[in-house]
Amino acid sequence: MTYAASGDIAAAIADQSRANELARRDGNRVAHAISEYHLAAHYLERGDLRAADESAERAYRQSREIDMPGRAFKCRLIQARVHVRANDWEPALERVREAFAVIERGQVPDDALSDAVDLLVSAADRVPHARLVQTMRIAWPHVSQSGSTRLQEGAATLASILGIDQEMTTTRGATVAPPLDEEATLLPGQPEGDEHA
Repeated sequence: MTYAASGDIAAAIADQSRANELARRDGNRVAHAISEYHLAAHYLERGDLRAADESAERAYRQSREIDMPGRAFKCRLIQARVHVRANDWEPALERVREAFAVIERGQVPDDALSDAVDLLVSAADRVPHARLVQTMRIAWPHVSQSGSTRLQEGAATLASILGIDQEMTTTRGATVAPPLDEEATLLPGQPEGDEHA
């Protein structure tokens, strides 16, 4: 049983810190990125939001440098959760957007995609509708075709919140962006044609 599984977060942090230092010393960039990610998760569990965000950012950059998009995605989700814990929902949503922006379809396991969809569902009544719609457009190709029951349920919930007909977003196996009114994606004061600002 790992320290984290036993609930000993302090020991888990110490253990991952040692692994992180060893990976850095040996020049093992993959192990370094992974241990930094696990440190971020442990810091978040302990409630040390600043340390969690900083570790996740380091792991994100390392993961991008060594072409580990799935790990980079998970790092951005940790940072989104940091903002959620601080009740700061718009930056949390931006981190989810960034997470989806770094991946191609099939590069992230369903459990991580489900976690991202859960964050979007939680954000639904806490962020401007336009921001949620913009993020959904980025996320939809990744989540709408999965065979995962949990992910499909989350996608259906989100589609319902946004008033999207889920059946209309797939044609002969190809996933397309949700058919939404462009005006719904405009933020207050934002000119038309600038919905991705």
